[in-house]
Amino acid sequence: MKSSRTVGNASADGDTHLENLVHQIAAGDSQAFRDLYDLSRISLYYCALKVVRRKEIAEDVLQEAYVTIWRLAPDFVAERGVAMAWMTVITRSRAIESLRRLVTSRESLTFSFEEPDEETLPSDQPDPGSALDAKRQCESLCRHVGQLKATQRNVLRLAFLSDMTHSEVASCTGMPIGTVKTCARRGLSNLRNAMIVQASPAP
Repeated sequence: MKSSRTVGNASADGDTHLENLVHQIAAGDSQAFRDLYDLSRISLYYCALKVVRRKEIAEDVLQEAYVTIWRLAPDFVAERGVAMAWMTVITRSRAIESLRRLVTSRESLTFSFEEPDEETLPSDQPDPGSALDAKRQCESLCRHVGQLKATQRNVLRLAFLSDMTHSEVASCTGMPIGTVKTCARRGLSNLRNAMIVQASPAP
């Protein structure tokens, strides 16, 4: 088993290698750029996907992120942070900008859940009754979410499915942060009340 010092050194070596590649890219080294892409693309792709939640958009975000990385490589200063963290910030920023463009262009950004099908349930579910109950609860949640106001659906989607902070949601939608917090609070309250009413036994 590797010691923590060995693991730490390996991580530090990886960070140093990425930093060296960024510096080479700053000098116009295209091979260094290809190497950096190969080493970081999977991590950055999932960073983008976590925000935008759609594979095709995440792929576009990734391309924009690497263009930005190439352009800003001369500005990278290793003393201010490791290369991977620097690239992650760039990718997350491009992802948020992508969502902002969708909002601005009035494209579909409504909070939506796909109706679950049998393939979405765990294949090793030991209790078919429990699986059916979970499926019904998910379908019920879909219906209740669909009854929320559009602003509440959008805020909850960005905050919970895209894992954004209130500030990031405000930046993405152009809404005041106070309004974002209010929409999130009221949306969750409405969902909770709807689920409580549904669960209550009939008189």
